[in-house]
Amino acid sequence: LAEWKWDGIRVQIIISKNKTVIFSRTGEEISHSFPDINFSSKDNVVIDGELLVGRNCIPETFNDLQQRLNRKNVSKEKIKLHPAFVKVYDILFFNDQDQRNKDFVIRRKILESWFKENKQKNLDISSMILFDSWEQLKEIKISSTRKNFKHEGIMLKLKKSKYLSGRPKGF
Repeated sequence: LAEWKWDGIRVQIIISKNKTVIFSRTGEEISHSFPDINFSSKDNVVIDGELLVGRNCIPETFNDLQQRLNRKNVSKEKIKLHPAFVKVYDILFFNDQDQRNKDFVIRRKILESWFKENKQKNLDISSMILFDSWEQLKEIKISSTRKNFKHEGIMLKLKKSKYLSGRPKGF
């Protein structure tokens, strides 16, 4: 399977009822820099995704995102100019149950079901890229670059892969 690798910062988000806590890849809580990221959910979940800025879940540049990073207090003007949102890649916990040892395709179905029931204005599920051959996937990537589609590249995922934290090598 293939999915876009968005040009933002990787985050894990804990959502419990009306409380949202955002953590960077290094485990630092960054919720204070993104007060506009506040989700609600009927279920307790932990999701993995890419934090970006832009309107209607359409990414702006990484330079635009940097206007929001590492700030103790974010002005209303910065929030209005560069509204934050998250492209979700995966679901790690659902209703307090660990999902990380399940196959990616099973986690994806759980994520899609949760997302459908919990639509949020600044939350978007990262779409899968449909392709039949490596050549077709290469053409999709080249075509997206010509259209100035803001991404870092493409992630390849095994259907049976488990969720591994960090940046594991060799998978």
